Amino acid sequence: MSSEELAFANQQLAGMLKSGIPLEGAVRQLCSDMKRGALREELEALEKDLALGAPLPDALAPRRLPDLYKTMLTVGQASGDLPGTLLMVADHYQKVNALHLRLRTVMVYPLIVLAVSVALSVLLAVLFGGAAQSWKASRDEFLPPGGGFDQRGALLLLTLSPIVLSLMFASLSLALAVPSLRRWLQWRLPGFREASLAQTAEMFHLLLSRHYPFRDALRLVRGLNPLTALGREFQAWEDQAAAGASRFDQVAVGGRLFPPLFVWLVCSGGEDLSQGFARAATLYHRRAHYKIEIALYALLPVATLTLGVLVVLQTYPVLLMFMRDFGQLFAFCC
Repeated sequence: MSSEELAFANQQLAGMLKSGIPLEGAVRQLCSDMKRGALREELEALEKDLALGAPLPDALAPRRLPDLYKTMLTVGQASGDLPGTLLMVADHYQKVNALHLRLRTVMVYPLIVLAVSVALSVLLAVLFGGAAQSWKASRDEFLPPGGGFDQRGALLLLTLSPIVLSLMFASLSLALAVPSLRRWLQWRLPGFREASLAQTAEMFHLLLSRHYPFRDALRLVRGLNPLTALGREFQAWEDQAAAGASRFDQVAVGGRLFPPLFVWLVCSGGEDLSQGFARAATLYHRRAHYKIEIALYALLPVATLTLGVLVVLQTYPVLLMFMRDFGQLFAFCC
């Protein structure tokens, strides 16, 4: 299930609840209007459990929905403002979806450029390689052996480019396909790192704004990132809180993934950590959008320049070979 589906479903569900439709009936009506998919199947199972009289937390427990989403539904019902909570969750998933679309574009665009470069490079290697071999055979009939341009060196340069580009394409594809490498890049590349910080702050804001205890929120978010550097950092936060740290800057001391600005923004909320996390989420959302837009605007001219340089570097040795041999042939004939 995608973030876009979750955002749309929660908007519809919140609207029906505000109009006075009970939760069970609202979920049933929502499912009837949804297309087939994993989200509809889970919501249909949820509606059946609610119809049998199961409390919402018990009905949510076996469902294969995001842990954050299930927790927010439970907290929203307990706070007496489930429609408002659903709208907050919908807004969160809308932001997540918008960021993911831009990040996906930034990730896929270099792959497309590399794929086109590999195809062009192979085509040039085949065309110019065949032409160079034919020219060499014809040249030897008119010119003495030796001299001229080194054909083997030209052919080596001609075939080296497709090999290097293919290795680059394979490396980038591997980095995007392996989850551990993708997470490592996610917290280190500009734009991606800001997006990760914004989403983390947004999750804490959602939970804390509904008076969910910070320690429990920390435990939940850590559970979403098991066996990762982020999960280990959250474990360190838990240890600091268990040791008696009361302020957020004391909890986050010694961290490596969250910059001092993030910690300062959260602390600026004072006792209201929810407000501090909201400020951090807003700032890093803006930074992520700005850096991603810069990357998207820069990719097109860089890609065009790269393809142009590729064509020049790959064809220049062969063209130089032809020009020198034509010069020798002209001198020989004259």
